[in-house]
Amino acid sequence: QAAYSLIPEDERGCLHRQIGHLLLKNVPENKVNDLFFTAVSQLNQGINHLEKDDERLHLQNLNLRAGEKAMSLADFSIASSYLKAGIDMFLGNHWEEYYDLSIQLYSAYAEAEYSICHFQEVGRVAETVIQSSKSFQDKQRVYATLIKSLGVENKLEEAIQISLSALSQLNVHCPSPLLDKTAFMTAWSEMKGKLENMSDSEFLNSKEMINSDNLAAMKFLHLLLLYTFLSKQSLFPTIVIQSMQLTLQHGVCKESCVALASCSYVLCEFQDFKGAEYIGGLSIGILEKLKAQEHLSQVYICTFGGIFGWIRNSRLNLESILLGYQVGMQTGDIQHAMFNASSYIKNSFFSGLNLREVERNIEKFGRKMIEYNQEAVYRSMLPVRRAVSDLILSTQDPLVMAKNSAEQNAFLQQVVEENNP
Repeated sequence: QAAYSLIPEDERGCLHRQIGHLLLKNVPENKVNDLFFTAVSQLNQGINHLEKDDERLHLQNLNLRAGEKAMSLADFSIASSYLKAGIDMFLGNHWEEYYDLSIQLYSAYAEAEYSICHFQEVGRVAETVIQSSKSFQDKQRVYATLIKSLGVENKLEEAIQISLSALSQLNVHCPSPLLDKTAFMTAWSEMKGKLENMSDSEFLNSKEMINSDNLAAMKFLHLLLLYTFLSKQSLFPTIVIQSMQLTLQHGVCKESCVALASCSYVLCEFQDFKGAEYIGGLSIGILEKLKAQEHLSQVYICTFGGIFGWIRNSRLNLESILLGYQVGMQTGDIQHAMFNASSYIKNSFFSGLNLREVERNIEKFGRKMIEYNQEAVYRSMLPVRRAVSDLILSTQDPLVMAKNSAEQNAFLQQVVEENNP
């Protein structure tokens, strides 16, 4: 540090650039390792000493590679810094000159910012991409990130409307009127007949979906499954059926595991536990076959946190629910990670785990929920927190009990007003 301070400031950038190039020469081709990250960081510090436009373009691509690799390692803050550095290097009308690179950097940057809960920045970046993109296909990635961001902010109606608008551009439209229970069961009976004509192995080895529009539609339907369940449950069965129909007609994709898991959850609501268990098992099978790790958290909250809780001892589901939380945090699926955390708390309590252990987990997961702006999930956990506290204290103080009762009534009123299940 002392030696570095002796170097004139106007020469430091050139030195960083030289160090970066030397380090980069020792990185194996197409390899992204610690040395690569260090090299790119050094080159970024020498940005003012780039001599040619093609050098700047090369460094932007290096930052894109570094950002994407950091995302895959769940180091979202680091990913954001590299991607932002790449964006800041653009000069002039880059949306015309370097269109493809602009789409890639901005879309990846929005995803990184979403993963660290910078939702206002996600909105700003998404607006830029939507206005500058030449085709709907180029907007799809950032649309998905924007929808997830709105969902986490509890702006569910807006998230639903953008999703439906995106689907309409893919020629997927919600039927009118929406499916009621009878219509759902009729549609399900038809699909059930198709499934019963296949063995489990035949279904799991079904053709994979390849049409790009169908794949994009499945991604938006996948997002709608969550937001309609939370905010517009009259639409939820319709979205489930549409997801299942696309899967059965055009082949399986990663999002199919979520469609199956959601379908199994609906079947539980209709008391078809045998069908729910069967479809839930298929959802986990597709998840594993297609290595859809990014959807594990959502599948597990529907299966281990949902349907399997109806048909077996809740304690048997705890390990898988905890894994759903851990993988969700690793993949940036923060919302479903927190749903799994909440489910873990509730199932721990109802299955009779030690109350002190449950209390510690409530505090641990509660801090995470607050840190990641998951206020709605945090509030849903409060009744269990109160019950655990009351049982530990075992108080009979009428003043304390009256206060607790008033708090519970206020909480219930808030939930009813927000239509929060």
